[in-house]
Amino acid sequence: MDKRSATNSNNNNGKKPGNNNNGKQPGNNKNQKSLNNNQRNKLDRIRNARSIRTQIVASGNTHKHRRGGGNGFKSSGSNNNKRGYNSIERDIFSKDGGLLKVPEFINSRMFEIKQLEYSMKKSAKSSSTRCFQSLPRVMRRRTASHNIKRIPKRMRNRALREMVKGDQHITKGEKLTAPKQHLSKKNLYKLKMSVKILRLITKSKFMKNALPLKYYQTNLPQKFQLRKIMKIMKAHVRASSTTTTPTGGANTSSSISTTFPFQKNTMNNQLGHTDVTGINRLVTGSVELGQLVKSYKYAKRQAVNVWLPTHVWNAKRSHMMNLYGKKICYTPTQKCYKRTHRLGSPQSAQSDGCLIEDTCYMGKCVIESTDPMTNLVKLFKSKNDDLKIKNNNIFVNKETEKLGSIEKLVWIEKPNKLLLILHPSIYEKFFNLFLETFSHEINNLQTLSIHDCQYSIGSINLMGSNALLNLVKTFRSFQGKEESAAKEDIDFEKFVQLGASLRDFQLLKPDFSMSLQIFDPRLLKKPQLPNNINKYLKKDINDLLVDLHNTNVQQASNKNDVLKELCNPLQRYASYKNKSTLKELSKRYRAAVGQNFVGDFQKDVTIPVHLYKNAWGNGFTLLLPYHWVLPLWYQLNKIPRTYHIGLKQIQQLKYEMNVMDFPNDHLDTVAGYLNLVLKSHYSKELWLKKPSSKRLNYEKLKNLHFDDNRIRVGEVGDPFQPDFVFLRFLYFGLKYIVRKYPDLYENEQNVSLILPNQTSGMDLQTNQLDAKTVYDLIVHYNKLHTTVNKNMDFGSPIVAVPFSNSNGSTDNKVDILQFWSQFNSWKLPCTPVSISMVSRGHPTDNARLYRINKQNWDIYWKHYAENDKFNNHGNNNLENLKNNVIVKSQYLPKVQDLIGFVNAGTFNLSVGKGTGTGFILADWNSDAYCDKIGLLRNVGTDDYKLVKYEMVRL
Repeated sequence: MDKRSATNSNNNNGKKPGNNNNGKQPGNNKNQKSLNNNQRNKLDRIRNARSIRTQIVASGNTHKHRRGGGNGFKSSGSNNNKRGYNSIERDIFSKDGGLLKVPEFINSRMFEIKQLEYSMKKSAKSSSTRCFQSLPRVMRRRTASHNIKRIPKRMRNRALREMVKGDQHITKGEKLTAPKQHLSKKNLYKLKMSVKILRLITKSKFMKNALPLKYYQTNLPQKFQLRKIMKIMKAHVRASSTTTTPTGGANTSSSISTTFPFQKNTMNNQLGHTDVTGINRLVTGSVELGQLVKSYKYAKRQAVNVWLPTHVWNAKRSHMMNLYGKKICYTPTQKCYKRTHRLGSPQSAQSDGCLIEDTCYMGKCVIESTDPMTNLVKLFKSKNDDLKIKNNNIFVNKETEKLGSIEKLVWIEKPNKLLLILHPSIYEKFFNLFLETFSHEINNLQTLSIHDCQYSIGSINLMGSNALLNLVKTFRSFQGKEESAAKEDIDFEKFVQLGASLRDFQLLKPDFSMSLQIFDPRLLKKPQLPNNINKYLKKDINDLLVDLHNTNVQQASNKNDVLKELCNPLQRYASYKNKSTLKELSKRYRAAVGQNFVGDFQKDVTIPVHLYKNAWGNGFTLLLPYHWVLPLWYQLNKIPRTYHIGLKQIQQLKYEMNVMDFPNDHLDTVAGYLNLVLKSHYSKELWLKKPSSKRLNYEKLKNLHFDDNRIRVGEVGDPFQPDFVFLRFLYFGLKYIVRKYPDLYENEQNVSLILPNQTSGMDLQTNQLDAKTVYDLIVHYNKLHTTVNKNMDFGSPIVAVPFSNSNGSTDNKVDILQFWSQFNSWKLPCTPVSISMVSRGHPTDNARLYRINKQNWDIYWKHYAENDKFNNHGNNNLENLKNNVIVKSQYLPKVQDLIGFVNAGTFNLSVGKGTGTGFILADWNSDAYCDKIGLLRNVGTDDYKLVKYEMVRL
């Protein structure tokens, strides 16, 4: 026996291995705590492992001396038979000083090596992952493991084999019996509505008497009367549908929008697509909007919020929102923040795909002047006091109120006809204001007209390096014919060359635009480049860019017949002529074997489209007839690396490009201010839903401002929004205190937080509100905050950009001594800015912006900024100084140093640091500070960060 076995046997003293309780169970000792089942099982496993290890060591020594029986130990024959196979290996290692003999070792393991080789060959053919697990994330479905219809067709055979091997229940979506013939959606809708109407008639005597006698006076039993009435009504419907003639002629533009319903013999397509255009009026009401609804199943759901053409497709893959009377995609269901940055941002070099968005919710109107002597430019100048367009912004009431910004203005025939694209939040107000302002020219002189095209001209946004390439794959024109060119189309040649060769769209000039005549996108079985693509690439791309740069856009638009067709109701309606149904397209696909394009250049009509470059991003906007948006949308989504986005992703891209988004960042407009109020209410509701132990108490925050240790102020203003109401109260209140008490304070910076001898914030002589300190203003604001919100006119924003007085002074415009009675009607002079972090960290929404006191800047913050520019971690001594609460309180800003708020802020992936956009006071003097540097504090924190300001143009 070896030393380890002898030691183990001596320790055991004849007892079982691992039992140290003197023969007693662990739970028998009264002084010892009893063990539960899990603890007992764990102890048993440890004992068993120790005993097995001891037996292995002992058996190894036994086989080593089985022939000589060293140390007098004699092994049994059964052990020799059991462990004879392993003893060969030990002999191999024991000879020659433990060197391994490869041939003998391989012979001893030959069976295992062959089994390993066989399993490797078998696993190469059968993957461990199932078919539905190898799909990309965007194609995975919840029921794909058992429902074969949730897997792409090209992979269904493999999925079926896997399901059969696993003895799994398979859902193929097929039935053994013949499918039952159901009513169509139209007939089912008519049947349900007729039953509801007849039931209502039977309950109402007045409605029953209104019907002819033959409809309800019958000798049949009561349960058969309803059927007979329904048969009579259906017969009348069939008779009227065959004998009715259309009303109104088709040779006028107004007949397209006013004639309803379109009879079957007046429609130029089987799908029922028409052009819904309002001439000198908005398209409203269920009758006109009913022309957009082609499925009776979903008619009632669109009574309040109209669906966009791609709604059914988007509703399955996105979060939808009810905005501006429409259902709009807010954000995709899947995560897309980094993907949106990589593909859509112009600063990203990783873009290898395309982002698309259905922007049919944008308001579009065509304004036309028929009087050549009084063109549109002269008309707008004559009405500058009521309606003025300046710097892509719309102003009303002598420029005292900003309505909003213009998304795009396209001249069709300058200066007599233009296309205006506006945000839906201001579109209806602008349309009605235009009708009111130019009522004399529209109604009396009839020299001016405006067309409401929000439901007749659709649009799609495309962003990313493959935006033009994807359009080239889906567009076919006369030049796209594979055999020969049926018609010269120079614009299409340029378009194909741009899309196939250009990826950096910043090389194009900002006002780039192009108009094309294309065929139905569905005529392509699969979106791909034309077979004769090489003939378009003969010209150098640099020469093409120079030609496009030297082209006068205005002269080209005046000669552009395609753009004129797109803005003509009759031409848009003509593009729907003989529009193929899905069954007709399937017949073409089956007949055209081996061909990708199944169009007929002689019979198929063309579609007018207009493409222009976005002014703010790395993409384009495509305008086309409203009912051609969905076919193109389906074709674009067939292309790999193409993803859909929503409103949230547009805000993200504009934020990364340092562009103010309308209406979210335009707080000087009614639409922007209302959007701010709604978001703050939503944030506060979420905060109130939390339990009190999980809510941050903003009123009890400490050490936020200078002298805060003397009296606790807490978070200034409403923590759920950029509280410009409080900033206005503070801004004019400080001017009031300095004006009324010149003996106490020289300027606004010297106003104290509290006065030791003051006991009340009331004027004892007049018994009215008064203020001598900053704390008085805060207390009065908290009392008046609820009243101010209730009495506030949400139709007029608080922020004014630019302020009515150019130098920012309010002394000559308002009577500051009338502060308590008139402050609610005064505008706050502000300037839009973009901020970037100088130190580490990133801003959040609603963060507070402060100016830096001149003395504090020279002593502390200047050195902090200089050290932090070269070292992201900051100077160690300076960090220790800043983190010292006693020293830090000396350099904290005062409450009156508050100069603005951050409206939108986070970590910017494009620049690799925190950035944001917001507003600051217009009369803030930054001459005493280095490079316009200020302080930022996020809501609910006491940590200040250095930020740099840059002015932004709205």
